[in-house]
Amino acid sequence: MPVSRLNDENRRAFLSHRRQVTIGKNSGETQIVYNLDMGRVHYSPQTQYLYFCNSYVVAIRRIIESVLEGLEQKCEIECVYLDTHRCLPAANRVRLNQASRNPVCVALRMQGIQVTTGTP
Repeated sequence: MPVSRLNDENRRAFLSHRRQVTIGKNSGETQIVYNLDMGRVHYSPQTQYLYFCNSYVVAIRRIIESVLEGLEQKCEIECVYLDTHRCLPAANRVRLNQASRNPVCVALRMQGIQVTTGTP
């Protein structure tokens, strides 16, 4: 059965249901990735990485790429794995500098994505 996009009404309903998850400043990459969902990204100020899972519901990767392209900055998205053998891909991450962090986070929030930050 092919996977299709959700209509706008179902997409809004999906994104309005939020799990209450606290990701602390000392959380490791595995804990961050485990607590992500399709409507949430997490920015780690210590590493300057924005962690996200791309989905058919919301194309987070496309939003990030568009913003960074508009800022004329290079977009290097990496895969994050749950295991040391790099067999279980779990999420993606992109390093954001000071100039790109706020525009990317605002663009994601405008699309209904919850942005969490581990406070330093």
